Amino acid sequence: MFHRLPPIDREPEVGDLCRLNGAEGQAHRFREKHGVGMIVKKHRIDEKSRAIQYEIKWLKSEEHMRFFKDDIFIISDVD
Repeated sequence: MFHRLPPIDREPEVGDLCRLNGAEGQAHRFREKHGVGMIVKKHRIDEKSRAIQYEIKWLKSEEHMRFFKDDIFIISDVD
């Protein structure tokens, strides 16, 4: 039996640990290669848009990638 913590329902902040959200097979393969990530920066797409992309540094692969809020799942918060 798996016990899961409730999801953290707030805007992601710099320093939060996260993982990729999505279809289980694809997210699992991504997690095996890159591990979990840390949000290092917020990027606004353009000045008129309110959409924000979050730059994530993957801890296992040391790569930086950008994702929207809906694409990531926060594991632990900065508080």
